[in-house]
Amino acid sequence: MDLEEYWQENKTFLNRVGLGAAAFLIGISFVSRSVGKELSREQGRLRAAEGRLRSLQRDGFESGALDAAETDHRELLAAADDLGRRVQFTARPGFLEAIRAANPAGYLGQVTAVRERLFPKAVRNNVSIETTLGLPESSPTRAEEIERTLEGLDALEQLLDLAVEEGVDELDKLRIRVDPDLFGKRGVGSLETTRVEFRMTGTSGPVLRALARSQGPGGRRLQLEKLAITSTRDRPDEVRAVGTIVAARVADELLASDDSTPAEGTR
Repeated sequence: MDLEEYWQENKTFLNRVGLGAAAFLIGISFVSRSVGKELSREQGRLRAAEGRLRSLQRDGFESGALDAAETDHRELLAAADDLGRRVQFTARPGFLEAIRAANPAGYLGQVTAVRERLFPKAVRNNVSIETTLGLPESSPTRAEEIERTLEGLDALEQLLDLAVEEGVDELDKLRIRVDPDLFGKRGVGSLETTRVEFRMTGTSGPVLRALARSQGPGGRRLQLEKLAITSTRDRPDEVRAVGTIVAARVADELLASDDSTPAEGTR
């Protein structure tokens, strides 16, 4: 097979993955601090592979370009897939049934279950938690909104659990917000973000330990988009952490699948 034939058979793949990856890189900038050096390395691989693909499209094929293009396929897809799986939020087993059902009864049942797990524990540990849990005043009825709200609640419960275990004083200003483009004309694009806002108040030790556990050993890693920690005037050792965590959904085309590989006969 010659290079022109290779290009014609695979140009859709190249354009879709290459351009999608560019949008994806912009979208995942908010996780760079929490994923750290590993993410930076993968981003570099992704940019390099995308740059080589664009050069091939712009300058045409030269000797050896077929092998280079095939290598770029593999590198680009592997990097995009790895980044996507790092960013993508995965609901815990206890939430999956309600998320998959995505109906009002399942939603209310899961909310009740979270309250029954969380609030008695908070009372025992003398931790004050905003009773609304940041949920919308009117329960969502559309399947897409139910799914995302439950994912946000899953992420929030994980953070609140850690905070209660560490003995922070108060958790308030809670709010779960689905991506504003979910029902918009332009759609959510390559990265959809459900944001969960919180304020955590207490002595510095418990607050910092809870946040640290949310980013590594002792707790599942939650993607922190924003975080500001300040001292309060009430007590010299009291701090207040205001932040946003994200439950992200990555577009399927940016994750490796059998139909995202080069055309048969080109390997």
